Amino acid sequence: LALRRPAAVRELVLLNPAGVSDPTGLAEKTARELADPTPETLKDFSARTHHGPRNIPDRVWPQAVAMIRARPARAMVLALRREDLLDARAKEIRATTTILWGESDRVLSRAVGERFAALIPAARFHPIPKCGHLPQQECPAEISKVLFGSPR
Repeated sequence: LALRRPAAVRELVLLNPAGVSDPTGLAEKTARELADPTPETLKDFSARTHHGPRNIPDRVWPQAVAMIRARPARAMVLALRREDLLDARAKEIRATTTILWGESDRVLSRAVGERFAALIPAARFHPIPKCGHLPQQECPAEISKVLFGSPR
């Protein structure tokens, strides 16, 4: 929307966004694993998404795999094309952009986030300490502080 109708978007807030190339190849590897997950690859993904350990019982993983496989994840991953990435078009985003990035993200490296921010003219990059790939779930209070200031 920020690219198609720039006048309609005044400000963007992006949480550990994907959408630019990852020279490490980790993002592509992760997408392939999520397209056809196994309990082991899903456990690994979960470990990389959070700062600290998660105590998820082993009996849950087969159910989680079944839920992912019931969705069109594989088709979505196969539909991704390099030309869909924002590398070439990010400079066209005119909205003030805040990029919040979990410092403990092991799905997309901080370098990917910093490069994304550098591509957008009006972007600010905010690393969130002790937070992984899903800051909206793991660190909502810290996100709120960055966006709205400390509570009064």
